[in-house]
Amino acid sequence: MSWKCQQCGHDNDGGGITCQGCGTVRPSYVVLVSEATGKKASMRINTDVGKYLFRSLIGDDAKYASDPQFHLMCDPATGIWTIQHDGKAKNPTFLDGTQLLGELKELSDGGTVTIGADKARLTVKIEYGG
Repeated sequence: MSWKCQQCGHDNDGGGITCQGCGTVRPSYVVLVSEATGKKASMRINTDVGKYLFRSLIGDDAKYASDPQFHLMCDPATGIWTIQHDGKAKNPTFLDGTQLLGELKELSDGGTVTIGADKARLTVKIEYGG
């Protein structure tokens, strides 16, 4: 899919994340999709995700979430989104079946985030603007 750079106006062919004209990283955002309800939440900036957001996405399973449960962050130099479990959360956060222990882990399109091994299943979508 082609896209136009917001920085220099260069028309880029293909789905790369870096402008072929000036090297600017293409803006990206994370969409979390509830496997239970199909509801979506989009994050374009670094975001603490917790009980409040879970309530709107998944309903009853929100009771397993803390405020915050995890943090989503984007590195502006690379456009890479990462996730980090909040150390004060009452239940663990898992990414693709592996428990997060406080370290930053890269998110990938199609990944799965859960509270505990199987509660509040969210599918990760990485999307691009511009």
